[in-house]
Amino acid sequence: MKYKYSTVQPNHGYAAFFTTEENEVKYLRIFIEGYTLDHSGTLESITIQYQLY
Repeated sequence: MKYKYSTVQPNHGYAAFFTTEENEVKYLRIFIEGYTLDHSGTLESITIQYQLY
């Protein structure tokens, strides 16, 4: 499996794709709505919208 990634930023959209076991390409739109951090700055929760097509 090959992939590329970047640092996720709130209020930004991303696009991705992957190949299923049946060799069908699926696309994914991802939008990061927001996140919360704990007292030490570690990610505590994240809200994501996505669309698979």
